[in-house]
Amino acid sequence: MNRPTARDVAELAGVSRAAVSFVFSGRAQGNLSAGTQTRIRAAADELGYRSASPPAASKGVLLAAAGLGISVPDDLSVGGYDDQVQMAGHLVPALTTIALPHHAVGAAAVDLLLDSVAADEDVDPATQRVLECPVVERASVVAPGRRG
Repeated sequence: MNRPTARDVAELAGVSRAAVSFVFSGRAQGNLSAGTQTRIRAAADELGYRSASPPAASKGVLLAAAGLGISVPDDLSVGGYDDQVQMAGHLVPALTTIALPHHAVGAAAVDLLLDSVAADEDVDPATQRVLECPVVERASVVAPGRRG
């Protein structure tokens, strides 16, 4: 049997994959009702689903390094993406990440759709937008010349 995916959870709970992502990334509050969140968690439990969010994956690297006696960041720098502050800033050492501009991505998508409606044209699937993704420097990364 294959490991259950977010798609499997979404189908069982009768929600979108985005809703499942909101729950397991800590962004459900204010975006999903308590009932929907409960339904998603129940579906995940029933399927044995375990989320591997980017900071959670980095957490695994930090734990494995510690178990092997590898010092982060003295011997190994570890970075992540999607700066989930409810986790990344609380890991030991705190995880350096790249923050993804979720709000700006949504706003750009809405602008693109509104522009296409106003022009009475389909959205060109090749359209690209470049959005800033700032580095959030924390304690898990040091420059190679500065290692202990």
